[in-house]
This record gives sequence, C-alpha cells and structure tokens, in this order.
Amino acid sequence: MESQNSEDGAVRPLAFVLRRGVARSGPQADALNRSLLRRGFDLVAEPLRWRFAEEKVPPGSIAALPGGFEIRPLIEDQGARATVHPVVATALKALHRAGVPIAAPCMAIAVAWTALPDILKGTVAISKDVTEWPAARVVTTSRSLFGATPAEIDIAIEAVLTRAEAFAHG
Repeated sequence: MESQNSEDGAVRPLAFVLRRGVARSGPQADALNRSLLRRGFDLVAEPLRWRFAEEKVPPGSIAALPGGFEIRPLIEDQGARATVHPVVATALKALHRAGVPIAAPCMAIAVAWTALPDILKGTVAISKDVTEWPAARVVTTSRSLFGATPAEIDIAIEAVLTRAEAFAHG
C-alpha cells in the first residue's frame, strides 16, 4: 500500500492516524489531519486494518493518535478499569516495532503509555513545546490542550508532528 506521488513517482510517507469507529471529529483531530496533509503525508484510510506483517511501511512514516476526548473510541471500558482497545494496542505495538515514531498529543499519551508501557522506562526530555521519550520515538504536547484556542491547538500539534518527523528521518 505504498503511496506514489503522482508528480515524480516517489514513495510518500504514510500517516497512521489511529481511530476506531465513527468518532466525532474534534479540534485536535482536525488540526492533526490538516497538518499531516499540509506536510505531504498520505493518510492511511484504515490503519487498524493495516497488515503490518505483510506490508512495508515507507520511510518517513509516522503514527498519530488524536488527543482530547477523541481518544474515547480507542479505550475499552472494563468497568472501574479502562484499557486500550486490543485492536488499537496491536496496531501501536506493530508500528512501534517497525520503528515508526508515535505522535500522541494531550490525553493520547495515556493510550500510548498503556499500550507500550516500556516507553516509560526510558529517559524523558521536556521542552517548552513537547515532551518526548527519544529511545521509544514517542512525543506528546508539553501541556494539556483542554481549553486551548484553535490557534494554540494548531501550534501544539505542529510542534509534536515536527518532532515526530525528526524521529522518522533519523
């Protein structure tokens, strides 16, 4: 499923935006999609159905989780203890094993931590714009985006994606 750029035939990087069901799109998901398209990524239509064992992930690809309340469909309710839906966890683990950086803004970092608990064992780097686990190639916003203006959300998502792209390109 490698994507071909129609102008020069080059393989374009993919963005695996992990969603489940028909989640209502919110400001963080909208900002994420706009930024990924502006950066030239091809969005994988159904990332949770990607055949990771069979299909090669193009260089420069990244995984992204929508933040805020848009993470709800990624969670499986188990009463008092919620966990990441098994399909989402499987996809995140496969992407992580393939070396694909994971952009997990705002509350989405909880999904990444739950699916990939070993990332918490690594060194964390905190800056004004992002918090990252370099060895795991996972990056999140440096603060919650609840109550943020659309412009603040755009800036925060851009910072997270810029760092994820840097991880993707070595």
